[in-house]
Amino acid sequence: MENLLLLQMNETQLKGLIMECLDFCNLNKPEPQKAVIETDELLTTAEVCTLLKVTRGALHNYKTKGLIPAHRLGAKVRFKKSEVLAALHSIKTKGGK
Repeated sequence: MENLLLLQMNETQLKGLIMECLDFCNLNKPEPQKAVIETDELLTTAEVCTLLKVTRGALHNYKTKGLIPAHRLGAKVRFKKSEVLAALHSIKTKGGK
């Protein structure tokens, strides 16, 4: 038979113990990979134009000036969503310059 230990605690102590257990469980969980997959999604030129609400010509200018990085996959050009969003944030914080 197992040994049974009875402890006397008040409500605050019990809540603290439960919170410690939950924190311990959350620390041992692996980080979800879903966020990485979503932000590193590859976008087409048309998708980036829609996302940024710009024309193909404007996107080409941003790409040529190095404001938005592009990646060539064979004959196709793709944009990493995370890089596009970072570039958009950078442009907005610089006042559109």
